Amino acid sequence: LVGMLDNLLVLTRADADRAVVQPTMCDLGALVREIVELVGVLADEKQQELAVDVPAGATVWADATLVRQAVLNVLDNAIKFTPVGGRVSIRVSFTSAEGVVEIRDSGPGIAEEHCERIFERFYRVDSTRGTERGSGLGLPIARWAIGANRGRIELETEVGAGSTFRLVLPVRDWEKA
Repeated sequence: LVGMLDNLLVLTRADADRAVVQPTMCDLGALVREIVELVGVLADEKQQELAVDVPAGATVWADATLVRQAVLNVLDNAIKFTPVGGRVSIRVSFTSAEGVVEIRDSGPGIAEEHCERIFERFYRVDSTRGTERGSGLGLPIARWAIGANRGRIELETEVGAGSTFRLVLPVRDWEKA
């Protein structure tokens, strides 16, 4: 209940344009490694393989607190909806313009009719995805947080074969652009 209230508070501030975005040069690799260390125990409890491919010293222009929240929410969902013994991987890559956090799971995938709706508040895919249920707030917060940093979330999914979420962020200082 406390977590859900915290999530609602984040979204309320975002709606009221009261959320403060404070971008700086953010070490995306270090941030992702920190998150993996925090949630690794959740994957261990489900006997999941958690593969990590993160380069050192790669930076993006972003509010680290908001990016942390987005990555944490998406990674938590990947672990939550991947079955016992499944695999979740997280990879960070870069181009000259963008940094990308790719989170891939071996879960049930998401049917096409749900792909856009999963980013709506309180929307949850049907109960055939297993016993795990969320509040329906994690992905809306993730999309808002990445969008507030002038980024985007991309989704590739196939029913029965898992999902891949890509959190894409600008490398350069967009305040000066």
